[in-house]
Amino acid sequence: MNISELEARAEDGSVVAQSVLGISYLYGIETPTDYAAALKWLTMAADRGASRAIHNLGTMYEAGLGVAVDLPRAFALHLRAAQRGEWLAYVQVARMYREGRGTSVSKASALEWYLKALSERDGISPCAELDEATDYLKLHSDDT
Repeated sequence: MNISELEARAEDGSVVAQSVLGISYLYGIETPTDYAAALKWLTMAADRGASRAIHNLGTMYEAGLGVAVDLPRAFALHLRAAQRGEWLAYVQVARMYREGRGTSVSKASALEWYLKALSERDGISPCAELDEATDYLKLHSDDT
């Protein structure tokens, strides 16, 4: 990945390039971590509906990465990404409902989002998020 070429495409309006560039700056992938640049590019891509950018922007507000921690805003961003089909956002929304972070505690809503994550696991490699969803389901499936 060539960051200069990616920036040129992002500046030309490519939402994919904006999203990839924002994620690259957020996590220091092939470039130093730069939260201000991540915020700029992720916001541009999120404003155009890029679900992965929306989810990662939520992560920035949840963890206070280059911005003030804003849990309600983080929750709203993760929920928006989840509603657009972003799989990792399903798990994050479930966690936030489970813990009451940025929203009220709701075991039923957490269960709903974990179930959604599990229902779409066919294309997902085994990971901690799948284990988390499975474990929550085992513990709380009788709670509803």
